Order: sequence, then structure tokens, then C-alpha cells
Amino acid sequence: MADQPEPPATRADQIADWPREQRAAYFARMDTLKDDGLTLDEHTLELMEKIKANWAKWQQMSGDNRPLTRSTAGPRRDFDINLDGMAHYGMLPDFLQDLRNIGLTAKDLAPLFRSAYDYVQMWDHCEHRAAEIANTKGKSGMATPV
Repeated sequence: MADQPEPPATRADQIADWPREQRAAYFARMDTLKDDGLTLDEHTLELMEKIKANWAKWQQMSGDNRPLTRSTAGPRRDFDINLDGMAHYGMLPDFLQDLRNIGLTAKDLAPLFRSAYDYVQMWDHCEHRAAEIANTKGKSGMATPV
């Protein structure tokens, strides 16, 4: 896991007995293909690259920010945005912090922050367009195509 120390050096004969996924994760974590003569098949190499990408994203979540307080519902239930998603609107700060931790800037988040205003503008446009259509229909008895 992210907070565990680097795995100890392991002999090739030990690694050879591991399942493919475990071997791929080991080499991804070690960030090396030095395998002391162990031959890695193409599937294991592909899996290792995927794990390395996920590992890098996991490391990015350790931002320079103070951890958020866990959101709880009573003594036996807590929520994690990474596990539960947007379980309730109180999870929004966690979501925004995760976006910051993976490197999104204020410019990247601008569409999200103005989305309510854009929605209101779209609704207003629809209301005006509906009134225009109603007026056109009232004059001719039929709606004219746009």
C-alpha cells in the first residue's frame, strides 16, 4: 500500500511462484524490470504498465493539503468519496480536494464552478424560445419550424 515501505529484495525463484498479477505489481512498485533471469510474458508487462499508471495516480493523491475530516453517519458508518462516490452533498469538498490533488487547476475547474449559472441561462433561453413558438403558433395556428 502507499504508506508501506519499499518491499524487500526478493529472489527470482520466489517471484516465479507468484501469480502474474502479484509479479506485475511487485515490478511496478520496484519500478524496474531487473528480474535476475526471470522471463516476464507480454501480459505481465502490460499489466505492470497499468499498475504503474495507477500507482502514480495514487501517489498524486498525497497532496500538500491537510486531510479532510471523515464524513460520518453515526458511530458505525463513514463515507469516502473514493469508495462511496457522491453519497451526499456533504462529500463535495472531498471531491473538489481529490480533483486538486490530481493536479487540476482553477482554470480546469471553471466549467464546474459556473455550471449552475450556465444551467440558469439555458433554462432562460428555453423559456424565451417557448414564448416565441407560442406567439408564432397563436398568429398562424401552426408552429413554424426553426
